[in-house]
Amino acid sequence: MLEPALELFPKNTLTLTTYGKTLAESGQTQKAIKVFERALQIDENDAMTLTSYGKVLAENRNPQQAFDIFERALQQNRNDTTTLNSYGKALANRAEEVQ
Repeated sequence: MLEPALELFPKNTLTLTTYGKTLAESGQTQKAIKVFERALQIDENDAMTLTSYGKVLAENRNPQQAFDIFERALQQNRNDTTTLNSYGKALANRAEEVQ
């Protein structure tokens, strides 16, 4: 799958983020989180990585950390629709949980 690409390009944040998303989609949440964190060590301001990381955190009952991550992503691009939609969904889900 993506492992050969990671061997060739271990510091490529796009490859790492794609791999993290794949892991999350297959239920390997903790491994995905580690991959996102690795990508953010390479580029702490990568909006796509931040958004993907925030989504995984929000989906796994860590809303406050997810909100912080979404805010960081929006600092990079305030008009990013993917980040805005993901953040909005996380906020709505949190509001439902509180009620």
